Amino acid sequence: MFLQHLSQGWTVTAAAHVAGIHRHTAYDFRAIDADFAKAWDDAYEEGTDVLEQEAFRRAAEGVEKPVFQGGVLVGTVREYSDHLMLALLKARRPQHFRERVSVDQRIEVMPPGERLSRARAAGETPELEAAIERVAEAFADQATKAEEAKKE
Repeated sequence: MFLQHLSQGWTVTAAAHVAGIHRHTAYDFRAIDADFAKAWDDAYEEGTDVLEQEAFRRAAEGVEKPVFQGGVLVGTVREYSDHLMLALLKARRPQHFRERVSVDQRIEVMPPGERLSRARAAGETPELEAAIERVAEAFADQATKAEEAKKE
């Protein structure tokens, strides 16, 4: 009964409950019986196929939803799930449908004096020059600490 429900897409907890056992009992038995573990894997895979097929049905064929007006059922509307369709596409063709995030960042490290020279050449105020100097010194201190940590 446990494996039958697992093969229908049920969770381990729900399938174990219907079978009248605790989920830990199922996991314990799986750990000591290789045949049961293989049957579990097969049932789980079959259940995943069932869930995937239902997701496809909802995405491609849609689901009829009731439409009420003034508390009275006046008809239905078919709703499709773009979210499910995208999830299916991401699973089947991740190279085309995965989330693409690209970060391209360049950090230029230069001596504090050079930063200050650039600020002066740009005509920036003395307060800004002092701030640039403090930040540059802090970065230089961090770089020195990082180099020392590498040597240890």
